Amino acid sequence: MPTPRQLEQKAEAHEAEAVELEGYLKATRELAADFEAAIAVKREEAARFRRMAKSAAGTSELLTNGAVKSRVNSQKMHAEHKLAISKGQAKRDKRFKDTIRNATPRYTQAVLAQAIGMQPSLLSMCRSGERAMYLSRARRIEALTGWPADKGHWPGGIIEDA
Repeated sequence: MPTPRQLEQKAEAHEAEAVELEGYLKATRELAADFEAAIAVKREEAARFRRMAKSAAGTSELLTNGAVKSRVNSQKMHAEHKLAISKGQAKRDKRFKDTIRNATPRYTQAVLAQAIGMQPSLLSMCRSGERAMYLSRARRIEALTGWPADKGHWPGGIIEDA
């Protein structure tokens, strides 16, 4: 026969499980609400496409003239958005990019190139080893970001300014 203390412990354990199950139930209800919202959006989009199809009925032409090119005006783009795009790029040269992104202010490679007065493509070539970096520019980058201005950190090497 269990003691009163053992029975109390079992009651506490069952109460704790009930609280945990209530948490799962609440999370499930929240998830169901999210799914219902997503379903409503999809149904609205389906109705919009049906309306578009009815208005285009009788045409045999494509609704667009091939691929639609997307252009972004980076001058109007928020700095955080530029950094998010930069982080999503290929993982080449990760140490350099992490260093410039963590500098104050935070830079993308293109913004850093503009800050030191060079073309972004030229900075990219200096980072890939296709071109050598001028010492004066490497020192400006070091001052702005902390990336060392030595030959070991520039794959194309560093050359003295003319």
